[in-house]
Amino acid sequence: MDIVVANTWAKSLLRAVAQEWAQAHDNVDYFPSYEIVQNSDRAVVWERDLRHVRGAGAQHIMELFVRSYLA
Repeated sequence: MDIVVANTWAKSLLRAVAQEWAQAHDNVDYFPSYEIVQNSDRAVVWERDLRHVRGAGAQHIMELFVRSYLA
């Protein structure tokens, strides 16, 4: 299987399982940090190597997480 296809399949499978688990358990929620990064402006979120999320991007996601679950 092509690596791009395999990676997309694996991420989709993991996301589907996470959603099923969250729906089956009242004390579990899915926080979409992966989706936030993937759907953001690449130039803003990713380091130049396109493998690492910039510190500011990670900080933004953590602020959203704190606001959603700890505030």
